[in-house]
Amino acid sequence: MKRLFLIRHARADRRDYQKSDPERPLSSDGERDAQLLGAVLRDQYHAHVDRMLCSPARRALQTAQILAQALGFDVQKIEFRDQIYDASVEALIQLLLYTDDSIRVLMLIGHNPNLTFLANHLCLGSIETIPPGGGIILDFEIDSWSQLLEKKSKPHIIVNPPGP
Repeated sequence: MKRLFLIRHARADRRDYQKSDPERPLSSDGERDAQLLGAVLRDQYHAHVDRMLCSPARRALQTAQILAQALGFDVQKIEFRDQIYDASVEALIQLLLYTDDSIRVLMLIGHNPNLTFLANHLCLGSIETIPPGGGIILDFEIDSWSQLLEKKSKPHIIVNPPGP
């Protein structure tokens, strides 16, 4: 079995419009939401991660770092993939298909709308949106990531933490 966590970065700061989009940091609410998501993943789902792939955008990196700390994943092992920032669903699928089969649990931290599009492509049912600081868990009855498109997953959505 392979497990895929699709995580949308937590809420970003919208006050500093002089920074380019990739440089926008998390807001204080976003930092709190990421901490709560990490706690939910750790405490309710007993999550562990073998590999963490992340968009190079600052808000995604900050979300990944917070989740890594909550899950006991080495922050230095977070891998950045430029294509996650503004990738098509097809490019994201290719990234997943070529994941080493020794990886059983993969977490991808990125952006909407493409994370939601990807989730809908890979699972049974329909997901309206992955909210900021939220995610979805997809379990696949496969032995190799190259088989990812052969079986659909039933989604288990993790809702975002409530606002202030």
